[in-house]
Amino acid sequence: MSASCPAGKSNKTGISAGTTSKINCSIELPHSVEFFLINEDRTSTFSISFKEQISDPQLINCYTFSTITIGTCAEARLNITNNKPKYDILGDTSLLLMSGNNQSLRFQGMTSVDSFFLDEFSIFLEVTENNFNWISPIEEITTGFIGNLVFDGRRIGDLVNETIKILPQRDNWYTFVGGISFKKTLEISENFTFFYEPIIALVKQVDYRKVNQIPKYNINLKSGFDYNFRDFKISIYGSYYLKNLYGFEHISFNQRSEYHFDSDYGALGAVVTYSF
Repeated sequence: MSASCPAGKSNKTGISAGTTSKINCSIELPHSVEFFLINEDRTSTFSISFKEQISDPQLINCYTFSTITIGTCAEARLNITNNKPKYDILGDTSLLLMSGNNQSLRFQGMTSVDSFFLDEFSIFLEVTENNFNWISPIEEITTGFIGNLVFDGRRIGDLVNETIKILPQRDNWYTFVGGISFKKTLEISENFTFFYEPIIALVKQVDYRKVNQIPKYNINLKSGFDYNFRDFKISIYGSYYLKNLYGFEHISFNQRSEYHFDSDYGALGAVVTYSF
């Protein structure tokens, strides 16, 4: 994943909006369960699935608010602490803690197609509830003595308020995704095949307070090669997304990462499967 973090484990140094400290930006593997209904001739299936994603808490030491850096890093001009019990979780060095999770319910129908271009055709609808939260003493300084201090001609309280608006919203919102996918496998030799699988997804955010314009759709194209040898299957593939992972990995999308989703994204992968 490029915009935020993928559904897997990864670490990055540096994040958007001027954060300067190293953070842990990983996401737990999703928990999921899926139920299938297959017709008698096994040419069509209908499935209902539930998936949950949980992001690891992100502890951030410093944050840059336009022109002033607040926190405990070397370049910070100001450090904010607060003795309220709710901020104890931040410890002595962290300025901001962010967390998130979501739950998705997906309905999908698939049917086999006897066509030169297609082997399978699918249609799906997915509903996701997104839950994000953050805690930081910076929200205590939008007013009062510190908030009224002036830095580079701007009130510190105004600088902080502008940044708070692009932190993940604390109110839940819903993501609706509807789309279609196709799959085709072409035999190159007895054990070697080529496949492609395009997905077109329409995306609607409900109760989401957008900062800028956000996409209404995304397209994913996955293609690669399969090699079968006895009980083993080796797959090597590439996957391309027109609007980053928008509509595919919902845990990566919020006000703080929103601007990433105007760009494309690609990935390469390999899978080894053993059948017994």
